[in-house]
Amino acid sequence: MLRMLFALPLLVAGPVTAQTGPLMPVTDAMLADPPAGSWLNWRGGQDSWGYSELGRINTGNVHELRLAWSWSFDD
Repeated sequence: MLRMLFALPLLVAGPVTAQTGPLMPVTDAMLADPPAGSWLNWRGGQDSWGYSELGRINTGNVHELRLAWSWSFDD
């Protein structure tokens, strides 16, 4: 019975999909000069600026951003 209770959320949530398509290895050259629109490093690039050159978020719509998820750690 206990096993069924733990399995129930998995059944209710439905199928989970993973990344599709072949995985491409990341090389040192790609890390040094990442393809446009890619975040291959922490904070976006080796300079760690955290700045995206993508234009979908700008001064006109930044106020619409909302928290999408968070994770709390135990003390």
